[in-house]
Amino acid sequence: MAVLLLYFIFLLAVIIPTGLMLVKLVRMTNVSFVDIIWCGVATISIMAGIWSLFSGLDFWFVGLVVLLSSISVFVVQSEIRSRFTDVQKNISGWTFSKWIWSIIVILLVLATGTLSGYVLDNDSYYIQTIKWLDEYGLVYGIANWHLFLAQQSGFHILEAGLNLEFLNLNLNDLGSFLTLVMMLWSLVPNQDEKTLVQKAFRNFLAIIMPLLLLLGTAPSPDVPVILLSYYIVYKFLFLPHDWKNIFMISLLTALACYFKITMVFLGLFPLFMILKLEEHKWKSIVHLFLIGLVFGGLFLVKNSIASGYPLFPLTFISWNVDWLVPMEMLQFFTDATMAQAYGVSFYELNGLNISQRLLLWFNHAGMEGWLNKGLLLVIVACVAGAIYHFRKPRLAAVFWVFIFFAVALAISSPQARFFLPLAIPAAIALCIYSFKSLRKYSLVIARVGIISSALLLVLPSIISSTTDNQRMKNVPKFELANLLVPAQKSRYNSAFAKARINNINYYNPTGDDFFYGSFDVPLPAAQSEYLEYFQTNYFASPEYRGDSPASGFRAVKN
Repeated sequence: MAVLLLYFIFLLAVIIPTGLMLVKLVRMTNVSFVDIIWCGVATISIMAGIWSLFSGLDFWFVGLVVLLSSISVFVVQSEIRSRFTDVQKNISGWTFSKWIWSIIVILLVLATGTLSGYVLDNDSYYIQTIKWLDEYGLVYGIANWHLFLAQQSGFHILEAGLNLEFLNLNLNDLGSFLTLVMMLWSLVPNQDEKTLVQKAFRNFLAIIMPLLLLLGTAPSPDVPVILLSYYIVYKFLFLPHDWKNIFMISLLTALACYFKITMVFLGLFPLFMILKLEEHKWKSIVHLFLIGLVFGGLFLVKNSIASGYPLFPLTFISWNVDWLVPMEMLQFFTDATMAQAYGVSFYELNGLNISQRLLLWFNHAGMEGWLNKGLLLVIVACVAGAIYHFRKPRLAAVFWVFIFFAVALAISSPQARFFLPLAIPAAIALCIYSFKSLRKYSLVIARVGIISSALLLVLPSIISSTTDNQRMKNVPKFELANLLVPAQKSRYNSAFAKARINNINYYNPTGDDFFYGSFDVPLPAAQSEYLEYFQTNYFASPEYRGDSPASGFRAVKN
């Protein structure tokens, strides 16, 4: 926890000046502290995305970030003094209760941030994705080595740029840092809140703190995407639809899409706002276009390098390059992703009609099944809410955007967690507009969410009892050593055996027999069983395009 606290201070030191520099460049005024944080995150994301095209996100990139932050401090020193004066005045007026709850939140985030990654994707590709980015940056045809590496998110690029990997501190905790920032935003009242509904919506973000902390044990892009989506909906619902807020929502939307392309539906919010704008309409359109161009360009280049498909996982556009992933292998990835949402094999799923699939999805075992039932209820309720609240266009728009988003996911990949970024703010908005008592006691309910977060630390068995997946029953536990340093990145040991395929000497993890697992072992790492599967069933295997990992990978027929 001590090391993680110092790391969070480092993040504040580089993100705040960088964010203020962007604010100064676009000439925004009266920007909130949280907006400054997100502006800094967006700026460093762009820097990391560009750097990763040419080199690993190592010590030299961190040096560049520190240098830019130092220059920014000099340029915006008056703004920094003004901001910290405002923060000091705000904090000096806190009651004892606010101090206690803020300290509890900080301690909970620090404690859970030191745990090994719980999310299964952490052991299949999160850790390895960031290791590749740390050492080499974006690698041509990396998906030919392991299909899951084609999913590398813009958030993973940012994480690799700021995780100080060269210090060997096991830090992949940017998601935890952002969770802390947004939890404090949720709990600390603001004088700008004009209605009880607005205050309640802000408070209710804390209800999902247990979910964010659990996901945040790993470098999951779901964490920043959930936080960004909630904040965007808050701004859309309650803040003036002027140029400043349109710019911020456009920036946050582009960042969310860069982190996870399924969030493209968030783009409807700035579009709605621009259509109704009377002043600065063309200025807002130009800014939206330029922001989209920057992040969209980075997204397309990232995917093109990783797999040869600029719109991955969509495959109707591809480049004629030697590292292009074979279509039949990508079809395997698509089929496996779809089947995972239903908890069966693709061969079983393929024989079912739509109604049978819906019933299977609805009756999914474990926590996934409960989430699916809740999601279906939220979707139906939002349809009713959109019709009932048609005289409140902002609220109705939130419901309709979520409904379109849910339909798109239902067709492509209806995994429960994919729905959460928009299901959460839509459900909370529906509840607080429907039930007055929730608005009245929002802060009390939010504090219940904070208290329940402690269960991750004191009663991890509660989490393991909600799943039938044996690997997910292995919940990381807090230990005394975590008071000083974070635990290892993976729940499993880093044992491996050396192996070879074609011209590649690689490391076969032996800590667990997880088919997709690569864990925290040296590069390049993959299960021999995984490589043999594609060699046997698809007559394809990876090889270096040159003589080292830096040259990239291509698939060859066997």
